[in-house]
Amino acid sequence: MFGPHTLSLARLFGALLVLFGLVMTAGGLYLVLLKGSPYYMTFGALLIATGALVFLERRNGAWVYLAALLLTVVWSIREVGFHPWLLLPRLDVLLALGAVFLLPWSRHQRASGRSWISQQGLALLPMRVAKVASVALLVTAALGTALLEAPQPASGYSAIAGIKADKNVGSEWPHYGNTLKGQRYAPVTQIDQSNVSKLEIAWTYHTGEQFQDSGSSTFEATPIKIRDTLYFCSPHNVVIALDADTGRERWRHDPRARLENNAYLTCRGVSYHESGADYGGACPRRILTGTGDARLIAVNADTGHLCPGFGELGAVDLRRGMEDVKLGRYVVTSAPTIYKNLAIIGGQIFERSSREPPGVVRAYDVITGALIWTWNPGYPENTAADAGREAPSRASPNSWAPPTVDEALGLIYLPTSVQKPDAWGGNRDPRGEAFSSSIVALEAATGRVRWAYQTVHHESSRAWRIAIAASAGLPKKAIA
Repeated sequence: MFGPHTLSLARLFGALLVLFGLVMTAGGLYLVLLKGSPYYMTFGALLIATGALVFLERRNGAWVYLAALLLTVVWSIREVGFHPWLLLPRLDVLLALGAVFLLPWSRHQRASGRSWISQQGLALLPMRVAKVASVALLVTAALGTALLEAPQPASGYSAIAGIKADKNVGSEWPHYGNTLKGQRYAPVTQIDQSNVSKLEIAWTYHTGEQFQDSGSSTFEATPIKIRDTLYFCSPHNVVIALDADTGRERWRHDPRARLENNAYLTCRGVSYHESGADYGGACPRRILTGTGDARLIAVNADTGHLCPGFGELGAVDLRRGMEDVKLGRYVVTSAPTIYKNLAIIGGQIFERSSREPPGVVRAYDVITGALIWTWNPGYPENTAADAGREAPSRASPNSWAPPTVDEALGLIYLPTSVQKPDAWGGNRDPRGEAFSSSIVALEAATGRVRWAYQTVHHESSRAWRIAIAASAGLPKKAIA
């Protein structure tokens, strides 16, 4: 096979496994010291052992890795159950690493048993393993010490180091991510590691909804808290206000959204805006939400009644300005982002063809519902109200997820999806694809592009299905 002085594929692979294991063990040790799960430290230690044995070209390395993989499977199922999309990110890389042991050179190594190690080398095997283990422990300890000595967030700071939390955070949760920056952090002190295990359910609320009009419905709302009230939405876009202390329903508003053509029902949250009575009129405090039939709705935060001065009797039709958009092809699942007097909202579009609606992001006056600007990735130079009608705008990348805002810079940061169609890139419009799978910074007041960073060029979200279909001799339409 390979001589004792040759850097074989097995030894190279083993060295990489040891390095990977060192990093995971160090991070896992830090997590354990923070009262977290011991899984990562345990798996990292098994990975170091696997790498050492593989480096020494011993077949036992495959069995140690199998034990580590079985541990991961058990841990993953315990964490997320049998949900395939939640299991995939926990197992995909580790299964791919395990597949290396099935390659021809690895099988030959295991079959030969002793490989290049002579009788003398076999006698020295325990000493070699001890040396590798000692170095691994020393490096792990050094990395763990460095992590422990790293600067910790000070009181009043978010878990994202160096970002000052908003002053009002703690008593309220005014945005989807608590702050417009999406920090999702509150410097509360009543709950800590010493008493979190003693928490008990104070109250439970049931929306009472039935899910018979869609193949997939999920409750994904993050409630916002304003003063003593929680506001959230149901998968059918019903807006609900609850007493935060008791869970008693104060009001609910059902927009009676037409959802019969929607393949997926969910509503991730609502937004809040407060202004003086001289500006807000009958609705100085209002809740705004998007719907599955492409409407932006404003309701009175105190009563749940529609705000009559917003759009047409409290609603704006988001399909207006986009030609020939059928129900269910353009939907809103995330809360609008409130920036000063603007409600900025994107949408989710169907992904299968180049004739889908454009993936526009638009800003509306939060009081009147008037359209202020439109950004279309397929026609980014035009931010006017009719940008959605431009010919090259169809099937452009959309932004359905909640964005973040840096108020000091006046920028809103949007994550974009893949240019449509998502499974076949041969006939995509190059103008829209320039913003596909990207992070885009827009001027929040105007919608003009400040910069864009593309994470994946010419991405296909179903490329792996196409490859499988092609290998099986199936047509693309069978899996697209």
